[in-house]
Order: sequence, then C-alpha cells, then structure tokens
Amino acid sequence: IYLKDKKKLMDLTLKIISFIFGILGYFPISILRLFGFGLGWVFWVVSPKYRKKIRENWETAIMSEVKPGMNKASFPLAVGNAGLLISELPKIWSNKKPTVAIKMNGLDKVADLLKKGKGLICLTPHLGAFELAPRLYSEHFPITVLYKPPKNKLLRKLLLHLRHNSKINFVISDYSGVKELLKALRRGESVGILPDQVPFLNAGVWAPFFGKAAYTNLLAIRLATITRAPIVWVTCERRMSGWTLNFQEWLQFEEIKKTVSETVELSTLMNKYVEGLVCSDPNHYLWSYDRYKKPKVRENFNEI
Repeated sequence: IYLKDKKKLMDLTLKIISFIFGILGYFPISILRLFGFGLGWVFWVVSPKYRKKIRENWETAIMSEVKPGMNKASFPLAVGNAGLLISELPKIWSNKKPTVAIKMNGLDKVADLLKKGKGLICLTPHLGAFELAPRLYSEHFPITVLYKPPKNKLLRKLLLHLRHNSKINFVISDYSGVKELLKALRRGESVGILPDQVPFLNAGVWAPFFGKAAYTNLLAIRLATITRAPIVWVTCERRMSGWTLNFQEWLQFEEIKKTVSETVELSTLMNKYVEGLVCSDPNHYLWSYDRYKKPKVRENFNEI
C-alpha cells in the first residue's frame, strides 16, 4: 500500500528519518562532530565536483589581498568540518531546547535595538553552526527567516518538518516571502537573511568577494531603507562544549541613507564584513558553497 501511495510513502519516510534524528539528538555533541568530520572527508573523496568547488573557493581566498586571519586556516580541517553542518542537525533540530553549553555575546544590544520599534535585520553567513543561529535567537525574540527551498520534494518537506519551530516563521525567497519580512519588521520584529547566498537575477549586484566578482544580495539594504531597521551580524561559533552566539551591530538607517545610491559600495562593504568573519574562523566556513555562480531568473523578486 505504501509503495503504491507516494504520499503515504513520503510520510513514512519522514517519520523514519525524524525517529533517527530524535535518537541521534541524544548523542554527545563530541561524538556527532567526530562523525561529521569523517563525513566531510567522505564527501571530498566520492565527489570530484565537490572537491573542485572547495579547492577553487579556498584558493581564491588564499590568493586574495585579504590576508589577516587566513594564516591560521587549515585546509584538512576545513574539509572535515564541512560535515559538521549535517552531523550537528540532530542536536539542533530534534531537541526542543539545546542540551549543550550556549553562550551569548551582545544579546543586550539586540534588545536595545528592538526597543526602537523599527525591527531588526539579522545577517548570518555560511559560517559555523548557522542553522542553529535562528533557533537560539528565537528563544529570546520572534524571528522570520528567509530560505531557498530545495528542488527535491521529499527533501523540501523533510526540512520543513525537522526545522519546524513555533517561534520561527520560515518563508520562501520569493516576492511573498519578502512581503512577510516587511510585515515582521513593521511589527518591530526580527528577520534573518543569509547575506552570502546568491540571490535571483535583478535582486542583487556584482561586487567583489575575496577579490572575485560575486552576485551579492541587496535585500537587507533595501529592507533597511524602507523600514529604517538597523542591521546586525549574527554568527554561531563552535566551541568544544557547545556554541557561542555572537551579535555585532553593523549599519543603521542614517549610515545607509548616506550611500543608498551607491548600491555596489554597500554590497562591497557587506562582502568585506563577511570576509572578515570568514578570516576570523576560516576552518568553519562552508567553502563548498558556490558563491560565484551565476544568478537564476525569478519573476517579481525585485518588486520590493
């Protein structure tokens, strides 16, 4: 019956995977990370395309003029740590509250910014445990997070199922999702965006990233100019016993307004900030992400 009914088969698959994730969520974080490190190297061995992309991105960063911090970069560690993105998910998604040590740096500043009533734009790059960042943030303040859904239907449904959290509103990166971000900011709430995720065509500009042109998202800047919401950077740093969530204020409306016509300049500043974050912790950046790919076309995304 399950084999003939695709919906039932998908539901059964979701239940099985959720059950496995639930069990793995009780494992110590050290064991999950050890497994993830091995998984990162498995990906490296079995996928030539994956190897090529990591090596290209790594060499671009190493050869760029952004030298400070990269001297402590370790290619073997970076390859292995890429697998932690997957192995940490059971601990992140399967527990109502994280069962490992959590530290917060700058949360009081976030509270002060939210009191202004303009909302808050949180930028989290592909660095460290970025999947955990909105989960921890939502324990203190409600947040609406923009994401790109996978093409695979089962994977898309699985992510929505496992990521589900009543305190986080996940919205798709299309025009309807952008409207939800605007509504959240106008309510004085927070929104989360991946600033180094390649946007759709007409939703960004070409700006340098480690000395190479990368199509860069303008959404955060556009939202800030419309709502006057301040922008903060949020990073989730891995520690031996858990994670540290760091908040750093970036730009407020008055600063953006001065250069609002210079979108390339603002995008360059944003990429420079990401470069600094990556150089501060190069062994935990997702080097496999295709940061320099050409943008795809999506209608009406630039209507904001």
